[in-house]
Amino acid sequence: MIASAACRQPITPAEAPRTPVSPALGTVPSADAGMGIYSAAKLYGLDFLPICVEEYDLLIPEKVWHSGIVRQLIRTLKSDAFRARIEALGGYTLDCPGEIIDVF
Repeated sequence: MIASAACRQPITPAEAPRTPVSPALGTVPSADAGMGIYSAAKLYGLDFLPICVEEYDLLIPEKVWHSGIVRQLIRTLKSDAFRARIEALGGYTLDCPGEIIDVF
């Protein structure tokens, strides 16, 4: 597979994947592999090779910090139901969802 991929022409910007699911959907017809997420590979029965771990943080402006919707978001992120849904997708590590890191 590596040898055949090396002989191919580079993909054009128009062929580049638009989302992490794009490679799984085959939207780049000339590619043998693509960057994507485990849950998409799992959904479509594809092989997956992890290459890095990404961490996601959410920044919330102080002016909305005490709003009901932000409070609900924090409760949801800390809930067992949220954890179960994310774990069912696969490929995600949930170390501290909803943890408040800093207020500034």
